[in-house]
Formats: sequence, structure tokens, C-alpha cells
Amino acid sequence: MEHFFDDREGVLLIAHRGHSVDGHENSRHALRMAAEKGADACEIDLRLSADGVMVVFHDAILDEASTATGAVASHGWDHLR
Repeated sequence: MEHFFDDREGVLLIAHRGHSVDGHENSRHALRMAAEKGADACEIDLRLSADGVMVVFHDAILDEASTATGAVASHGWDHLR
């Protein structure tokens, strides 16, 4: 199976959580900014909410990067959004 990176020469620029210097990590804005600044790809973190919704959030717990507390997996989507 071919991959779009197979024909690429040189170094790949992959933005970790997007371009989070000027915005919140893993946000749409951070991903858009990374693309605009030339990133070839973005690495993001996916978690599952208690009701099975995929959530883009770096940590397994909410305490340090949000106003909520506890594990991402212990809250439903309505609470997380």
C-alpha cells in the first residue's frame, strides 16, 4: 500500500498537537495554524468519553488543561464539550 509520504524527500515537519504556541493545543485553530506554517502532518491525541465519543485531548485527566476535573473517560460528551 502506498502512503502519501512515500514520495516525499527530505525531513517531514510534524506538529505535535498542532501549532500550540499561538493557540490551544489540539484545537482546530492550532491544527490550521500548523498547516499554514508548513507542517506536513499534525500529531493529535484521541480519548473516548464515557458515552463513546472521540475527544481530542492530550491528557487522560482534565485537571491541568481545562476547568473540569477527573478522567476524560469518566465524563459524557455533553459535559466535556
